[in-house]
Amino acid sequence: MKRLIITMVCFLTVIISMAQTNGITGDLNWNLNNGILTINGNGNMPNYSYGSAPWNNHRSEINTIVINDGVKNIGYSAFSSCISLLNITIPNSVTKIGLYAFSRCQNLTSITIPNGVITIEDHAFSECNNLETIIIPNSVVDIDYNAFYETAWLNNQADGVVYAGKVLYTYKGIMPENTVIEVQDGILGIANFAFSERTELISITIPESVMRINSQAFLGCTNLKTVYYNAINAEVASFSPCSAISEVIIGENVQTIPNQIFRFCVGLKAITIPESVNFIGDNAFAYCENIVIVNFNAISCTTNEIGSSQIFFQCHALKTINFGNSVKKIPRGSFSDCNGLKSVLIPEGVENIGKDAFYNCEGLNTLTIPSTVTFIGDGAFQSCKNLSTVNYNAIDCSIEASNSCIFKFCNSIKAFNIGKSVKKIPPYFFSVCEGPESLLIPKGVSSIGDQAFYGCVKIPEITIPESVVFIGSLAFGNCTNLSSI
Repeated sequence: MKRLIITMVCFLTVIISMAQTNGITGDLNWNLNNGILTINGNGNMPNYSYGSAPWNNHRSEINTIVINDGVKNIGYSAFSSCISLLNITIPNSVTKIGLYAFSRCQNLTSITIPNGVITIEDHAFSECNNLETIIIPNSVVDIDYNAFYETAWLNNQADGVVYAGKVLYTYKGIMPENTVIEVQDGILGIANFAFSERTELISITIPESVMRINSQAFLGCTNLKTVYYNAINAEVASFSPCSAISEVIIGENVQTIPNQIFRFCVGLKAITIPESVNFIGDNAFAYCENIVIVNFNAISCTTNEIGSSQIFFQCHALKTINFGNSVKKIPRGSFSDCNGLKSVLIPEGVENIGKDAFYNCEGLNTLTIPSTVTFIGDGAFQSCKNLSTVNYNAIDCSIEASNSCIFKFCNSIKAFNIGKSVKKIPPYFFSVCEGPESLLIPKGVSSIGDQAFYGCVKIPEITIPESVVFIGSLAFGNCTNLSSI
């Protein structure tokens, strides 16, 4: 008897589920009436696994979908395999169409994407075999892999570069050997896998308008050698790891170089950063292990304040940095772990050397800091273990924080040559640094900051000129070999 009751309960549950034509899903509510599925509410539509949307048992009945204003996205697999679907209304409030959202809606013939959608994810309309007309607004900058796979729209496109609205969607057909492509002006994005495995591609020109190059747009482009990069303010861009790239020409109007854009591009031997660049993202050229020369002309460039920065991280072959005459700032973490650097001459005009700018450049031997520098960030030259000579000319320089250690663990410093115009030696400047082996403080210096030479155990004697009017706490503390002042 008990088994019969349980069976009847399960049966009734299934019947009720099949009969349900309205309900709540996430922040939204839904109603199905005479083949019209209406979605209302304010907020996000949940993501569903295939066949788990609450209207799934009625999907063959749905011929019209009306999504009302307030809905922010269309969830994964939300309307997949609605085989009778003919009409869709999507409001401007929707910004994303999710994975497989309308896949296999085989009777759908047209779709108008509203001006508000930014992203169309993987397979969003894949296998909509009769979908011939797709109207995509300028708001869409991000189209993912196979979003329109096996649609009549894609099948009807001519071979070559295929554009979907303002996005370069894919390359269709057989690509000729040694192909050179110039992306159309006005294009905003390059879709994921757009040129995947296109080994025939040797050169690409990116126009100023591009805002997004998806992370695997050039995956497997093993013969791509030249990139003309003109995107002014792209948020995301990646050519990593196109190891054959040997030449990158960055346009003179480019302002932003995104995170990791050329990471692992080991074919690069030289790069020029133009004056116009005001932001370079984390690891932009990291692990480009064959870069020998960097021509750095960005006048006042910043990088991420949170994270590693490390723009040229572990570019071990880097031997020469040519700073332009107009450069005012060397960004945070710019050249950390570039062990091939032997000498760095920072030119007059530079005012700011960012935190960790030359951190752990173990090969660095000689460093010149000009008179114009007014700020040096924490650890700017920390762990430069072979640094032996510092020519310091900054007239009145401050540091990042009260306990910043600029030359921490630089234990090979022998000579600290202080320029005649220097007026102040900042706090903690040589703190936790064994050297220098000799120290001559010239006339004109008026201030020696707290713990400026704390722990410099190699200093045997110091002459302090009459011009010094302030010596901070423990300025020469723990200088255990100091025998004469």
